[in-house]
Amino acid sequence: MLRPEKIVEVRRLIAEGLTDRQIARRAGVGNGSVFRVRRNLVPLRPPRPAARRGSCDELPVGPIERCPHCGRLVEMPCRAALAENYRELHGR
Repeated sequence: MLRPEKIVEVRRLIAEGLTDRQIARRAGVGNGSVFRVRRNLVPLRPPRPAARRGSCDELPVGPIERCPHCGRLVEMPCRAALAENYRELHGR
């Protein structure tokens, strides 16, 4: 995904009338990226993912430490350990 400042730069170069290849070289992006920007297939800002009920995004993110259950070095709470506990409780 192109950063917003790159998209603005590519659009500015398109307005100057350069070819896709010239724009790609100047902006440091691929020809395909220039093609997508020229045809407005690239949004200036990426869409935010919709939060789903019960998604992992709702979990608090804590410090990176060793999980006491699985031993992995993870951001707490350990999602793998939470999933394992869920499976044990619900028999899945």
